[in-house]
Amino acid sequence: MGNLFFSCTGQTAIAVEHDEGARGVIYDVWKSNRTITYSENLRQYLFRKGYYTPITDCFDDEFQEGGDSPIIALCLRHSRIEADVNFTLANLTSEQQKRIILIMLHYRKEDTNINLNDNQFKKQYPGITVHNCFLQRDHENIEEVNRDVCKDLARREINDIRRSQKQKALRQKT
Repeated sequence: MGNLFFSCTGQTAIAVEHDEGARGVIYDVWKSNRTITYSENLRQYLFRKGYYTPITDCFDDEFQEGGDSPIIALCLRHSRIEADVNFTLANLTSEQQKRIILIMLHYRKEDTNINLNDNQFKKQYPGITVHNCFLQRDHENIEEVNRDVCKDLARREINDIRRSQKQKALRQKT
């Protein structure tokens, strides 16, 4: 039997059975037309690259699948970047936040005027990876961001394998 994944929308949870295990989760609390369109585009792109990434808008007791898989969180640039990021990540535990690949969806390239790499942001969300995605047609970089996210997933898999091999070697020494 495959893994059971839940998509929570308000009070409704939809279960879908798949034979493959999750290799990442796309997290969209915004559920706007733009984030829904982008998340489906990203999910299809990653699936073609061999990554199964279900889309969810909640992580509650029912949603345990994915274990410690990366969480690809979509953050719509709505008002202030810090407030928008905090809204996006508010319902995630500190352990989940360490697994975040954050995609900032901007309407315009000029919207990136706040630096998300400052020390305050890194202290609040250690280990986070941030990508800026522009939805404006003349500055659109959706395919580039999709490729970067795919590289991030591959890099995290390699790091997990290395960590696992080191732990195995340490256990064998003792």
